[in-house]
Amino acid sequence: MEANNAQPFSSTYYPKHGKKVRMNQLRPNKYREITAARKLLGLPETATMASIKASYRRLLAKWHPDKCVEDKESCHQMTQKIICAYKTIMDYCSHYQYSFSEQTIRRHLSPEEWWIDRFGNDPIWGRGKKSELSNPKNGQDSTI
Repeated sequence: MEANNAQPFSSTYYPKHGKKVRMNQLRPNKYREITAARKLLGLPETATMASIKASYRRLLAKWHPDKCVEDKESCHQMTQKIICAYKTIMDYCSHYQYSFSEQTIRRHLSPEEWWIDRFGNDPIWGRGKKSELSNPKNGQDSTI
C-alpha cells in the first residue's frame, strides 16, 4: 500500500474561468491581499472601474522612476507595488460575477432614476407632463 504517496486532493484546480491552476499557486487569504492592494491604491471599500483606473494612473505618474524626485530605487519598487496591486484588483474584478436581476438593478438606481421608476410621467408626481407614449396623438398606439 502506498498511502504516503496518495494525494487527498488533485494538484490542479479548475475555477469558473476554466484556466488550469496549480494548487500551490492559490493564495490562502485572498481578502487580505485584495484589501492591501485596495489600500495601496488609495481606494475606498466600494469603487467604480473608472476610479480604480484613475487612482492607478495618478499613483503611477507620481511614483514613476523617470518623474519621481526621490531615490530612483525606491520609486522603482513603489511602481512595482502599484502595478502588482492594480493587477490584483483587476483580476478580482474580471472574475467577479455581476448580477443583472431586477432586484439588484433597482438597488443601484440613482435618486432621479428611482423617482422616474416609481412615479414615471405621472402629471402630479412625475415630471409634470404626460409623455407622448402615454398620450398618443391621432389615436395611434405608440407602444414599442
